[in-house]
Amino acid sequence: MKRPNIVIFMTDQQHADTIGEQGLCRTPHLNALMNEGVRFTEAYTNCPMCTPARATALTGLHPHEHKMVQNSHSPMALINRLEPQMETIGTALRKEGYRTIYSGKWHVGTTPPEQNGFDRELPLGKKPEIKNLTDPVIIQDRFGEHVLAATAAYSREETRVFQLSEAVNNWLEEEGDGEQPFLLVASCLEPHVPWIVPEPYGSMYNPDEIEAWPNYEDDYQGKPLTYSKHYNDVNYCRIRKDWGKTARALAKYFGAVSMVDDAFGSIIGKLSEKGLLEDTIIVFTSDHGELMGRHGLIGKNELALDDISRIPLVLYSKGRFKPAVCDRFVLLSDLFNTVMELAGAEQRESLHSQSFAAALRGEAYDGHDSVVIQHHGATVHMNTMRAIRNKDYKYVFRPHEVDEFYDMRHDPGERDNRIGDPAMQERIWEMKMKLLAWAKHTSDFAYRGMERSFANPDPVDLPISVYSRTS
Repeated sequence: MKRPNIVIFMTDQQHADTIGEQGLCRTPHLNALMNEGVRFTEAYTNCPMCTPARATALTGLHPHEHKMVQNSHSPMALINRLEPQMETIGTALRKEGYRTIYSGKWHVGTTPPEQNGFDRELPLGKKPEIKNLTDPVIIQDRFGEHVLAATAAYSREETRVFQLSEAVNNWLEEEGDGEQPFLLVASCLEPHVPWIVPEPYGSMYNPDEIEAWPNYEDDYQGKPLTYSKHYNDVNYCRIRKDWGKTARALAKYFGAVSMVDDAFGSIIGKLSEKGLLEDTIIVFTSDHGELMGRHGLIGKNELALDDISRIPLVLYSKGRFKPAVCDRFVLLSDLFNTVMELAGAEQRESLHSQSFAAALRGEAYDGHDSVVIQHHGATVHMNTMRAIRNKDYKYVFRPHEVDEFYDMRHDPGERDNRIGDPAMQERIWEMKMKLLAWAKHTSDFAYRGMERSFANPDPVDLPISVYSRTS
């Protein structure tokens, strides 16, 4: 069989629940592929932050391994570019004779795609000018007012995602049918905040029909102060006790998701028009999720909530994959060796990247029995967080704050922090030890700190009321 072309379409800050026939948003183009492809309902990012997640997707390495642990533009960044010798998925497939093309949002440091394994970066047009906004949702902090969401006066063709699809489609038209297979990474900025969208997307969703989440008015009792430090900023903000305002903003977010789907659909249409679809593997995913008003929060931060750590992941290839919904745990880092296997290339055994190609073929696939999420702080400050999640429970380690423990079976909204519950101490200890073993196995630089923190099996010498939720 001919080696397949591979298209990876990556969105930015997209909640996993926005897609699918039962999803929150209208995504008909993606849904059509999902019916014939494989959807992973338990796919997780290694870090719910742009640069660390994107570097992980490219290298198959955990953030503490590639060391891009914060956004590359952060003054707190450990490093702000990938090491020159570090192999990316572009480098690896170029060695296999693939043409490697990148277009759209990069945000993997100060070196461009061409210096990280890609033959060429497709340029986009000018960013649209943000003016003449209607129906704005304004948030305010000590520095002034910010637009969180609004309807724009420009056309959809001027948006970054449609500029991206145009650049990709032009390349497919002119060079897509060459003799060599290609890897094409199309990365869009949307639906990252601020949620500014043109019509028809600005009025596509009625805010009055968006119901408040059950955990919207979470009071953060017994939780780390990190929850309360989501300041009213354009990237990290709280809209507390005002669901009407939150719903108005979400209506634009949902519109942005539908706009992304239309742009994505145009790429699928071009592949079909050029007769390339049957020879191409499509990957649709995101770098991380979006809080979307859950817990009264919007954006992302050093939290381990499923809303920002679970990601959409769909793979499609006509005749290659058996249509299915897979509920096994997979990580964004697993994409590297999966793509290598699908391309008929040698997997990198040195990576902690587990190919899930068997699940695509309809074969037995166990996946991970648990996943670990890590964070090292937002763009303007340092922090450390490690979380381990299995089907039933989630434990979150914080060296300077209260830890978290959730019973995901009975509390999927992650409201009740049971870290101090005597009935849960055995479970908590088991997950601590499993997290510690993972840290040692992957040479996590936080291992020594966790080892010392876990030396005492007691939670912390504080009253149980500090940890327990009260009515």
